[in-house]
Amino acid sequence: MSLQEYTLNQQLGSYEKNALIFSNQVRIAFDEQETALFDLEEYTLQIEQRLDWVKSNKELLDAELFALYPGYLEDEDDWEENPISEQEFVNRIQIDGINFFQDLSFQIFYNDGDTFWGHSIIIEVNENCDIDQTTIWG
Repeated sequence: MSLQEYTLNQQLGSYEKNALIFSNQVRIAFDEQETALFDLEEYTLQIEQRLDWVKSNKELLDAELFALYPGYLEDEDDWEENPISEQEFVNRIQIDGINFFQDLSFQIFYNDGDTFWGHSIIIEVNENCDIDQTTIWG
């Protein structure tokens, strides 16, 4: 994988490409200005390593997402009346995009499948591929 696979979106000031991850077309992006002083060929190789990490850690990412669900319901009765299995939950959620930062930390964006009333879910991963935070946004 190389920089040649990326297209510069001048309107947004980011390099972008689409990649197939978990059977979904996912937008991969990084900021042009943040990486202006980098060897972009090397940087994109580092991105590919992190994308491989994402692909090989689906169960870990799914568990992070599912952990948000019971706490997001308005009350515990909702959970007891309408339980949802982790598999049902995971089937609703789809990876949508991944944004990379200068230090190679990244955010993974998920479409919530209307599970969280149309909000996005973001998993923040640091440069060492440790999950820092999982949040509902929007």
